[in-house]
Amino acid sequence: MIHRIYIQADGEDAQADIARTLESVFPGHTISVPSAPERARRDARQWSCLELTDDLPWERVHGAAARLAAALPGRSAVALRIAGDSFRLALFRGDACVRELQYQEGDGWLVARGEVQPWEAAAFFDDDDFAGIGEDELRNELGESSAEHRAYTSRKVVEGAQRPCPPHIDRALAAALSLPSREPPSFRVGPVAPSVREASKVGGIALVVLAAVVLVSALLGLLVSSFE
Repeated sequence: MIHRIYIQADGEDAQADIARTLESVFPGHTISVPSAPERARRDARQWSCLELTDDLPWERVHGAAARLAAALPGRSAVALRIAGDSFRLALFRGDACVRELQYQEGDGWLVARGEVQPWEAAAFFDDDDFAGIGEDELRNELGESSAEHRAYTSRKVVEGAQRPCPPHIDRALAAALSLPSREPPSFRVGPVAPSVREASKVGGIALVVLAAVVLVSALLGLLVSSFE
């Protein structure tokens, strides 16, 4: 399973801005950032790729993309999760999620919410699908009232449709959005740093011990008062 967040980074010192924001979005996690020369080279790119190497739930990836887009004014962010031929995608502008899609292999399009994006037709629909087939044949093939028929006649993803079945979704999205898919990610976010994790454990144990001491003291106080 792959989790990535693509962040619009089309300005001077964009990489440095993203690096600073990541520290607040992922406190305690190990974060790998580009070197200064690499940041300078990539500042001219339209998008920067953040790869999440920790096994995070989709809700956390979704929330992180929203916070990054909100914290970097004027920039968009795309949260992407790929598992085989299945994927989830959320597009943010500012703190608003303007498009959310989920395609599950075998189940089709489970989610298609928000504004249809101009790049979707090229990313999800193959021009060779039903090429040369008339409207009557298309209705017979797909069923006039079916979600698939609405999808192919409008060339828009329809929630509940089984098709289109987008192959190689990472490459399709990379081509449609000009995402940097053929180079290493600019940033990587790994698990919580060991020192932070151990500190959390120690803090948790200290709280348990403190609570036990308070409870024992209270019980002793009740016993003493009962004998007075």
